[in-house]
This record gives sequence, C-alpha cells and structure tokens, in this order.
Amino acid sequence: MRGLQTAEATAKIDRTIGSFLQLLSPHFLHGAAHKALEFLIRRFEIHKYNVDAVLACALPYHGTRWFVRLVQLLRLKETCWGWLQGKQGMAPPARASFVARCRKDARVLKQLCLLGFGHAQETCSRGRVAFTTVVALEMLSAAPRLGLGLGLGLGLGLGLGLGLWLGLGLTNPNPNPNHPASARRSCSCCCRTRSGSSRPTCPRTRRSPATC
Repeated sequence: MRGLQTAEATAKIDRTIGSFLQLLSPHFLHGAAHKALEFLIRRFEIHKYNVDAVLACALPYHGTRWFVRLVQLLRLKETCWGWLQGKQGMAPPARASFVARCRKDARVLKQLCLLGFGHAQETCSRGRVAFTTVVALEMLSAAPRLGLGLGLGLGLGLGLGLGLWLGLGLTNPNPNPNHPASARRSCSCCCRTRSGSSRPTCPRTRRSPATC
C-alpha cells in the first residue's frame, strides 16, 4: 500500500514512476502501454498518488478515447483538472477546451506549463511540449483581450520552455564538444579568412567552413 510507505520510499517510487511514464508517453496508444498503466494503477495506485505524471504522459493524446478512459480513473476532484471529469462518457476534449479553461483558471495554465515543459530536453517529451506550446500560443493570441500582464507572463514562460526544449545549452557549463551543434558553434567562431588566402579555412578541421 502506497499510504503505508515512508516518505523516503514514497519519493523514490514517485521518481521512478515519473521517469517510466515519461518514456511511456510516445507509446501511449499501444496496447502494451495500456497494460503497463493498468498494472501501475493496481500495484502503485498512480491514479491517486501520481495524477500529474499520468496526465503529462497522456496529454498529447487528449483527442483519443483512451485519454477519456484514463481520465475517468484519476482522482481529480481536489485538483485544477477536475473539469475534465465532466467528459465522462463524452467525446474527447478538444484543444480549444484546454485553451478556454486556461483563460478562466490561471492554475490550469500554470500546471499545464509545468507538465508540458518539465524535462523538455528529453526526446520522449516532444509530444507534450508541442501540445503545451500550441495551447500557449493560442493563449498569446488572446493576450490583448486578457491583459498585458498575463500576456507578458505567458510569453516569458513560453520562451523559457521553448529554450529548454530546443536544448540551446545556455545554462550548461560543460557542453558536449562531440555534439554536432557544439562543433558547428566552434567552427563558426574559428573559421576566418587568412591573409593572402582567397578561400577561408577552419584551423581546427583544415576544411572549408561550409563542410566542417
């Protein structure tokens, strides 16, 4: 029983489940993923203790019946996602429903950004980052009607999230020198046209900047 675990054990279980659901997200529509989720619900009660991680896993597939079935199992009454419970037995919620809800409840917008942009650099996170980005952009398009403060705040949050997603490495003190992007940045800095040479060369690779 999760409720009988120590705080340390619970934190470890939460981290493990969160990492697993993040990897599972791109395969959410596969039957094997449904069996894995069913096991986690029965064994670890993720529908009660890991609601945010489960939603982050399923959000990119909000337009499917599998999302609706999963939402019906979650304990959402005391969360900002309680409005999704009204979709029981109904068609899957459209993206416009999320945008409309974000306009009414700032908690939904905040939580959506936290779920969407968390671990954004991981390849398996592209689906939920894309979904969150589209919702945020639609919110930005309504910024003049919602107020300058909300528009600026949302724009800043979106910019930070996209920066993480694109992996710009602005906060990485030890970038990987073997990464192609790092190599391109090095070449762009070191490639100079030497005096007396009609063709610029890269001192590091001894090749043309266009090919290094």
